[in-house]
Amino acid sequence: MDDKQLDQSIRDYYLKQELPASSIQRILEQGKAEAALGAQMEEQSEKPRNHWWRQAITFAAAACLMIVLGFQVEKMRTPSNDVDEIAGVVASRHNNNRNFDFAVNSFEDVQSELKDLAFTVQPVLKQKLLSAYEVVGARYCQVHGQQTAHLQVRNRSTGVLCSLFVASLDGNLKGVDTAPYAVELEANSIDMWSDSGRLYALVD
Repeated sequence: MDDKQLDQSIRDYYLKQELPASSIQRILEQGKAEAALGAQMEEQSEKPRNHWWRQAITFAAAACLMIVLGFQVEKMRTPSNDVDEIAGVVASRHNNNRNFDFAVNSFEDVQSELKDLAFTVQPVLKQKLLSAYEVVGARYCQVHGQQTAHLQVRNRSTGVLCSLFVASLDGNLKGVDTAPYAVELEANSIDMWSDSGRLYALVD
């Protein structure tokens, strides 16, 4: 397996763990940095080593790498109030092309189909912005372990399918910065805002 295939395998694994793409990239970069450091240390050593000594160094380097990566993964799994990290999570949900459970035509339809929601998805603010989109699908998802409604919305002008996420600002999302916030990622633009105790995130 070459480096490219290995990177893809690691990406696939952590995507299944629902880590943000930005966090996965940091894991890969950290792993490459640790591997390069280990190789450099071995090359700089001028003293001959026998087979068991080289194996011991390799094992120790691998163990250190796993400890560092394990610490980073646990840190990334810890609920965060960082809006940039939340933006990465919703972008990942938007891009995974998972089927929507319900075909809907309005926010009222969403509320009727997603019966287990502990909050209303009907917006009060941003009416002008949201009027440019037509609600066409809905499903449940989670953002940092918090129950979230994932709505598929279609831009009325362009026909492009986008995502609107709605979650209650409590539990793991309590304390999130509620000011309107825009995040530009490589593949997506995300607008986030709060509305009556709920977090809204629109992903284009």
